[in-house]
Amino acid sequence: MPLPIDNPTKSYWIEAAASPLRDFRSTDDLPIETDVVIVGSGYAGATTAYWLQKHAQNGTDAPKMLMLEARDICGSSTGRNGGQLRPHAYSRYAPWSKRFGPDGAIKLIEHEMAHLPAFKELASAEGIAEEICLKFGETFDAAMSDEAWTRLRGCYELMKKDHGDDHEVVKVCRLIEDAKAAEDFTQMKACLGAVVHPAGQVWPYKFVHALLRIVLEAGNLNIQAHTPALSVSEQDSDGWITVETPRGAVRTKAVVHTTNRWASHLLPEFTNIIVADRATLAAVPAPEGFIKHTGAQHWDSVVNNYHLQLPPPHNTIIVGGARAVLVHSPDKCYLNDEEDKQFDRVPEFFQSWGHSDVVGWPGSNIAQLWKGVDEGGCWTGGQSC
Repeated sequence: MPLPIDNPTKSYWIEAAASPLRDFRSTDDLPIETDVVIVGSGYAGATTAYWLQKHAQNGTDAPKMLMLEARDICGSSTGRNGGQLRPHAYSRYAPWSKRFGPDGAIKLIEHEMAHLPAFKELASAEGIAEEICLKFGETFDAAMSDEAWTRLRGCYELMKKDHGDDHEVVKVCRLIEDAKAAEDFTQMKACLGAVVHPAGQVWPYKFVHALLRIVLEAGNLNIQAHTPALSVSEQDSDGWITVETPRGAVRTKAVVHTTNRWASHLLPEFTNIIVADRATLAAVPAPEGFIKHTGAQHWDSVVNNYHLQLPPPHNTIIVGGARAVLVHSPDKCYLNDEEDKQFDRVPEFFQSWGHSDVVGWPGSNIAQLWKGVDEGGCWTGGQSC
């Protein structure tokens, strides 16, 4: 499986952040050996480095870590995603219950819900909440068709039936069954009903860069941008693993793969398990606080559009999905890594989305993007599916 392409479309998250770590290399040359190699610099890679450092910071044997990134730091999935901290509080209960049973399903939901206080605790401990635009509140699934409303309400009601009104997850979810009330809450035109639950939002790129800055200051992390891992050997008789890169080889005792969609480049056994799904987002300026809640629009069994608004001074709506357009070109999404290309007609869709779908949208029928289509106003990104 190929490596990520070198020239992906520009993401708002990356371009607007202007981080000094974007193309960072801790040293001119790679170390000859290290304790841990982390392949990838997104959510998973950064938090791996952070927690390894945290657990070892009071000891005398803190591991030496090397982070390899094929692109610029956090330049792939995490630096191109939607920014929502949105657990599946109920919406996957029915399929999960069918597969894992009621207890298994609710445990998965509880695990996802636990990420919200975990984000809050970490950001508070490190004093980075404002820097990373971390915000908590409520999100919604807006049903835009009878089919979607039947499915969404059915998942919630099945969870409630299986676990009772007093279960901690059930208590924090609620239905808005009146169409007018649902439209008022969601700000989505013609919304038939909604399910509301806790969520958060974050600037994912800034979050990753903040964590990496903290670990770099501790002194035992070496970061190398634009340095893809080409191969990872088996352990030799002395326990060493060799990681090959275009800039030389590194010996290590452990390798942590945090490469999302590109896992099978180094782990071919995942070739038919972790595959590509290319998605798209855009950044649209809006008046301060115009969008009150993060949310998602459902017309059928998938999320068709999702959005959030960043706080001042950014005041930008991040909107993604565009399934009304992409459904006509599945070959441009599934098993597709063309992150250097825009989807046909998608920038125009995002520019018309506000006027078409949002109650009280200000201004003209065509919204301005944050910057030009190819300058961070609209972008594509690969994810695993």
